[in-house]
Amino acid sequence: SMQNTLQTRTDTLDFVKRLTKLDANKYMATIASMYNQIGEKALSARVLDNAIANDPNNKMAYAIKGENAMGEKNWDTAIKNFKKTVELDPEFTAVWFNLGVCASSKGYDLNEQLTENGKISPENEAKVKAAFAEAATYYEKVRQQDPNREKVSNWPYQLRMVYNVLGETEK
Repeated sequence: SMQNTLQTRTDTLDFVKRLTKLDANKYMATIASMYNQIGEKALSARVLDNAIANDPNNKMAYAIKGENAMGEKNWDTAIKNFKKTVELDPEFTAVWFNLGVCASSKGYDLNEQLTENGKISPENEAKVKAAFAEAATYYEKVRQQDPNREKVSNWPYQLRMVYNVLGETEK
């Protein structure tokens, strides 16, 4: 209930201190999130790094690190952290979806960066398509785990979009 009453940066920092005193490990995700909300990304990163140092199998710490990198559009770092998350928990459907989002976003960014005057070289086109092909494998994993769209509702749209980019419209 305290979290719903936070109005200022000071309130948030006081709340984080209280959570840390109660049980920093138990409230790690909330603490990292609170730091992010007030723009203290370095403190959030420190909390997550400490959580991983204390427990190298902390899937939530890796997932949050992935989300933070995703928010910064640092696709490779996000993908690395999300891959570690699903290595620890292969049934973490939302993270498979995030992997697809990151890989397809990386593909779009590469396409934009590598296209000059409306043209892209065959080598660079292969790099772009590789990112989208990677995204397709992640979205297909989501389809396998969540065929009725109960966990991630918009995966079919994302998968269809990737198939279109890859020229696999029959899929």
